[in-house]
Amino acid sequence: MILTYRYRLLPLKSQHRALERICAAQRELHNAALEERIDCYRKTGKTRTYIDQCKALTTCRREVPEMGALPVSLQRWTLKRLDDAFQGFFRRLKARKGKAGFPRFRGKGRGEERLEHGSSSDPGAFDCGCVMVAVHLDAGLQS
Repeated sequence: MILTYRYRLLPLKSQHRALERICAAQRELHNAALEERIDCYRKTGKTRTYIDQCKALTTCRREVPEMGALPVSLQRWTLKRLDDAFQGFFRRLKARKGKAGFPRFRGKGRGEERLEHGSSSDPGAFDCGCVMVAVHLDAGLQS
């Protein structure tokens, strides 16, 4: 049996604002990467890959100081999620089972703000300070 844990963050107001800025930056990155893929396909008929977009991210991080403030692993994770969405879209399109579900642009306040971060070599990467966490067992698995 696989257990799922849900963590509820209880940030201070300043930490909440910092987390909101991180989520907004990730949403903007996702939307820009999606727009780049769509424009590239319309103009050239070719698709941009995850590797292409990671190379462009490296260049962009050098040119835009605000982007360099966030951890690169978090930004690459956002690009990877978009790439996975495209791979799933094309897999469903090929299988022809129901709607394929083209990847969407992310809007503010639609419950899509997710801040997931796997193992990082930089434990203080988010720079929000110490955040209180309440740990909850997933409701579906409680006995």
